[in-house]
Amino acid sequence: MALYTLFFGAIGDWISTKIGLNLGLMEGNGIAAFLMSKNMWIQVDAILILVCFTVPFLVNRFSGEDAPKNLFWFPLLAGLLKLGVSLWNISIILI
Repeated sequence: MALYTLFFGAIGDWISTKIGLNLGLMEGNGIAAFLMSKNMWIQVDAILILVCFTVPFLVNRFSGEDAPKNLFWFPLLAGLLKLGVSLWNISIILI
């Protein structure tokens, strides 16, 4: 569930950001704006998402403890954050 939330949140963020930029809106996140100016935004975001997927999976795969299962909170929270950003972008686009 956490990984799906992160995946769909990232896709929603990318699409809504692209639509907003195409409509003439400006990126509000300074780091994202810098990365966009260097044509590196999607690549860096994809690497961060890959890390969010990979770290909990590998830790849970190679650890027999129950504690590492809590690592799935990280991609879930990141996904919820990205879903929130997507909804924020959509609300700005519609206004």
